[in-house]
Amino acid sequence: MIFKREIECAPESKLKEVQLERLKTVVARVYERVEHYKNEFDKIGLKPGDIKSLKDIEKIPFTRKTHLRENYPFGMFAEPRTIERSMGKAKRVIDKRNL
Repeated sequence: MIFKREIECAPESKLKEVQLERLKTVVARVYERVEHYKNEFDKIGLKPGDIKSLKDIEKIPFTRKTHLRENYPFGMFAEPRTIERSMGKAKRVIDKRNL
C-alpha cells in the first residue's frame, strides 16, 4: 500500500531534496525554540543557515542521555504543550512551560 505516491515513488534526487528541506526546518525550529540545542549549536559555531546539504547532518551534535536528564521533563520541547487535570470538576489547562 502506498500512502504518499509523490514521495514514496519519487526519484532519489527528489527524495534528497525533501530530506534536506525537512532537515533545515527541524534544525531552524530547535535552534529558535529549544534552549539546549541553541546552546549546543552555539558552542560549536553551528547556525541553521550552515545546513546546506544532507552531509551537514554530521555537524549536528548528538543528544545524549545526560542532556535528556538535565532538561527533564519539558526542556526539550520545541512546541508548547498543555496538560489537562481534572478533579471531577471543570478541567484546568496548564501550560507545561510555566511549571
